[in-house]
Amino acid sequence: NDRRGIVIKRFGEKHKNLSYRDASQIYAFRDEFGSSLEEIADTTWRSIEVVSYALEHRDEVEPKLIKALRVLYPKEKIEKPYR
Repeated sequence: NDRRGIVIKRFGEKHKNLSYRDASQIYAFRDEFGSSLEEIADTTWRSIEVVSYALEHRDEVEPKLIKALRVLYPKEKIEKPYR
């Protein structure tokens, strides 16, 4: 756990950790803007390695994010891994 949320994967240095919060932001940028790895990395302050990992493991991470958001926002219809 760090300031950016629960860590999914550690890559060594703190700025290279992937949290669920980061993954949610990465997926939102990809879906909404079709952003490139570089653009997403710059916007989220994560490394290309972290962004790439999040996108490659989306099938594993996304259902967990959706489930958590449905618990946090039970009155909303959550279909995506972000609000």
